[in-house]
Amino acid sequence: MFLMTESKNRKIGNIACTYLPIKQTYDIIRKEAREIASFGPKANGKPLRLHISGDARTEKTANLLRDAAKKWDGKVFTYTHAWRDVPRDAWGSISVLASIENLSQAHEAFVRGYVPAVTVSHHPKDGKAYYKNGVKVIPCPQQTKGVTCEQCKLCMNDSMLYRQDAAIAFAAHGVRKKKRLTVIQ
Repeated sequence: MFLMTESKNRKIGNIACTYLPIKQTYDIIRKEAREIASFGPKANGKPLRLHISGDARTEKTANLLRDAAKKWDGKVFTYTHAWRDVPRDAWGSISVLASIENLSQAHEAFVRGYVPAVTVSHHPKDGKAYYKNGVKVIPCPQQTKGVTCEQCKLCMNDSMLYRQDAAIAFAAHGVRKKKRLTVIQ
């Protein structure tokens, strides 16, 4: 089972989510898509976060999830490292943010139709949005204000973020804090 319909995760709140093994195959994504499509009409408006772990790395697997998401009664969102390989339109109405390595890749993500999501060393003390390299950077409200994804819904609206040329920034935490992928301040 890949789909969890009730989450007790303190960061995302009580939204539905999927977990995949890090190394997945087309068959695994197909099974995930079946679970989403099967439960979707009963979601009653509850958002779905795809891939707390895992990713759809091909256009074919993104298409499977796109079709399954059409049956989900609520917003569906995710992040992908495969933004260079999978055309944005393959995802359909799913709100998808491109997991980029640093803000210098933000413009490339925008050109490909994606909203960037980047890991930073830390957020400004005031937690407010700021501009870097011509990109509006919005610190994750879960990290700066303590709200859950269920309450915030910002990443669930990539079309609005795209119109604003805005990227979402996540302060490094856990294992990534030690590796610190990017420092922008």
